[in-house]
Amino acid sequence: MSVILGVDPGPTSGFAIWANYDFLSSRGDFLAESFEEWIEEFKVWALPQGREDMIDEVVVEDYVGGGRQSAEGLFTTKLVGVVIALCYEWGLPLTVQTPGVRAPFRPEALESGKLEKHAIDAGAHVLAKIFRDKTKGETSG
Repeated sequence: MSVILGVDPGPTSGFAIWANYDFLSSRGDFLAESFEEWIEEFKVWALPQGREDMIDEVVVEDYVGGGRQSAEGLFTTKLVGVVIALCYEWGLPLTVQTPGVRAPFRPEALESGKLEKHAIDAGAHVLAKIFRDKTKGETSG
């Protein structure tokens, strides 16, 4: 089973790591004051630094905005670009999902009891990807 990092980017971000059919670790309240600070936090979650749970792939929530963007929306849009660029640079497979994809999986992420705040959304994105991959595998045979 893959080790998957879910990311809910934004001024307040969430991270959740899934492996062995469970959430191993998470952080739901990371408040970034700059891009540099956010990138350093993302590195902690995405790159193995003496951890056993090496990340096999990343799932990030895209920002879907229309019309005029708030400062928070623009910051989030740029963070999604940062995740895309860093995953490419590091050779990590990446899935970018719209916010609505997580909705059916949010209750399950919440019920795990291991996630809070924005990590719930990050975890729901992981569960959505796992479900989609499983469903795709069942229909492509």
